[in-house]
Amino acid sequence: MIITEKENCTGCSACKSVCPVNAIKMLEDIDGFLVPIVDDDICIKCGKCIRVCPANKDRKSKKTSSFPITYAAINKERECLKVSSSGGIFPVIANKILNNNGVVFGCAWSEQLKAEHIFIEGHNDLTKLQGSKYVQSYIGNSYINAKEFLD
Repeated sequence: MIITEKENCTGCSACKSVCPVNAIKMLEDIDGFLVPIVDDDICIKCGKCIRVCPANKDRKSKKTSSFPITYAAINKERECLKVSSSGGIFPVIANKILNNNGVVFGCAWSEQLKAEHIFIEGHNDLTKLQGSKYVQSYIGNSYINAKEFLD
């Protein structure tokens, strides 16, 4: 089964996360990018993977306005700005969530220097998620874990 054309796949792993029979594995292609590989012997052809795939979504805006609603912000703390990306807003929002006993998901460097998504439950781990990572990241079970926290 082909979920989407290879050139449209972002490697987000949403298809893997929704597969009810674990028929999808994310493997590196020849260029080093993660792509879904479906085991047709296990696949039950339910179509969940195709429906969840962002590459298969209609990208046309349903709004009549040509300008989407946009927000901009910058952290006022200079020290935070020095170690942050994109205006230093992430730690402000993440700290608010952690202060309310929530969890924060984000991308961190692994010990093997691979960008992979994790969740944190404490302020001490926040620095792991800060900073831009300009490579494809490994989502792993983040969608599944997030759903478990929400249920």
